[in-house]
Amino acid sequence: MLFTYESFTSILEEIIKHGYTLLRVDEDPPAEGGKSFYLRHDVDISALAAARVGEIERSLGVVSSFFFLLGADTYNLLDPSNLRIVEKLRSFGHCVGLHIDERIFGTDERIVRHTLVWFKECVGDIDAVVSFHRPTAAVLHRDYAGFMSAYRPAIFSDKRYLSDSRRSDEFYPRLQAWFQEGRSPIQLLLHPEWWYPEQDITRFKSALVERRVREIEGYLSTNFSKVFGESKGDEDRTFGL
Repeated sequence: MLFTYESFTSILEEIIKHGYTLLRVDEDPPAEGGKSFYLRHDVDISALAAARVGEIERSLGVVSSFFFLLGADTYNLLDPSNLRIVEKLRSFGHCVGLHIDERIFGTDERIVRHTLVWFKECVGDIDAVVSFHRPTAAVLHRDYAGFMSAYRPAIFSDKRYLSDSRRSDEFYPRLQAWFQEGRSPIQLLLHPEWWYPEQDITRFKSALVERRVREIEGYLSTNFSKVFGESKGDEDRTFGL
């Protein structure tokens, strides 16, 4: 399977075709049964790619859940342009929370809750939901009082979870089999950046690095123009990654 936005759209259409209801991570499966599907996006590399898949989902009338990193090297969540992406995704009805890195925040429930409260009160509106970045056993299969986790027992188990980690399409045939047996609830983690339509990983990396370099150049020229000169500007290039 090619990793493209067209393939991503096809997966959404299959979920709908097989009679699943797409739910946000902060929603429980309905008590009366039915087939529930949780589409989750951990934004490890690109907020721009997150915006694109969110728009595709909106065009099909479905919702998903996005989780953004604080402290990512590949994008700055606190940049106004990325905060506008968060705002846009929430306006589409998507759930938007934080992707908590245990190496920075640890696993203390109080610290994670305070981080969510700080962001909501001081930065921008988000939902009281997290997914954990590279989770350890300490955070799996747990319920929390002050926030919801993508790894809570009601919606996560090894028998109902699939992912495109490392840009692998091995999840896809298993998903097809689960569709046929009507397994529910299913949680599928698709990282938005992997669906950026560039199959050559070298060119993929170059597009990412070019975008990040231009962002850094813009920051330097805007804030230290007397030292670094005027910005080259981004008017000649629309970045997708």
